[in-house]
Amino acid sequence: MNTVLLLIVGLIIGIVVISMGGGGGAIYLGLLASVFKIAPLSAAATSLVTSLPSVIIGSWGYYRQKKINFRLGNQMLLSAIPAVVIGALLAPYIPNHIYRWVIGIILIILGLRIVIQKNQQSSVKKNIPS
Repeated sequence: MNTVLLLIVGLIIGIVVISMGGGGGAIYLGLLASVFKIAPLSAAATSLVTSLPSVIIGSWGYYRQKKINFRLGNQMLLSAIPAVVIGALLAPYIPNHIYRWVIGIILIILGLRIVIQKNQQSSVKKNIPS
């Protein structure tokens, strides 16, 4: 049953998240840790591998559409690379209960951002005269 559920989840996340321009890592991470009860560190590592194909294929599609801002991306990369190395070195030392709280807080923040942005877009559309 878990295999079928994992296949369905992967299919849905792959389609929905890539169509919206993301890699899906945060969604995979939350589902693996909460629904499938995988240890947070293992869920984090698995979500990275799981989101890799969607990031590569999505990036290629956006590259072909000339939608990538390489200047901005390269600036972010300067700080992202050292941060990723430090995070990877620290991850094994984070206790599971703290890991679960951090994952939960991140997912709540992401969800709230989506709701707030949707409400802001709705109110802007209502205020535009037709």
